[in-house]
Amino acid sequence: MKENSVEKGGILPFIYAAYKAIPVRKDYSSRVKKILLQYGNKPIRKIVIMRRPLQKFINVALNALTLGQWQKAISNYGYDNMFHLYCIIFLDGGVKIQVEKNEIINIEIVSGNIAYVAGQYLWLTQYIPNGITLNQMLERTRAKMGEGLYWNYSAFAPNNCQTFITYFLDSSGLLTDVEKNFIDQNVQNIAKGAIFKPIKAISDAVTGLASRFRTITGTGLDVV
Repeated sequence: MKENSVEKGGILPFIYAAYKAIPVRKDYSSRVKKILLQYGNKPIRKIVIMRRPLQKFINVALNALTLGQWQKAISNYGYDNMFHLYCIIFLDGGVKIQVEKNEIINIEIVSGNIAYVAGQYLWLTQYIPNGITLNQMLERTRAKMGEGLYWNYSAFAPNNCQTFITYFLDSSGLLTDVEKNFIDQNVQNIAKGAIFKPIKAISDAVTGLASRFRTITGTGLDVV
């Protein structure tokens, strides 16, 4: 009698196949769509790039999993910390919108005052063209990145948060060397080497699962 695939590889191949069969979201969540519908066509007045240090437990975990190579690698590039990058957009009328790339593109309204920490924010040095809107900037970003890079995410590949912010500014002519130096942390080169391969695989699996979970549950889908 022939062995079936369950006997050969257990149930894991079926779970993996089911996981891969669920498409990665290639659309904004319903919450983001509502924000863009309400505010996406309002003129942008100011943009500030923000960077937030990775949470301590992430660095501890990466150090443990790489036997200390993570901290050594970032130190070799002259960094004390790695950062999550995002932008805060100031719209006509005073509304503030946060734009970032996690496992999906996240856009939310910022309420209250913004905490400006030295070394963790940068106002754009370029003049913002009169009348440019968030919807226009997003569409230009999407066209420049292509569908694959725009919607997918990988912390250690060329479609992470800093890549997204780079394209977001560059596609509208708002990126200079000042912004590039503030944004770029060269994650791909930092995470080179065989010891990082399983970390990349785990990271991609977790973010991919999060994105697919949103698809399965309908989180953010147009169900209303």
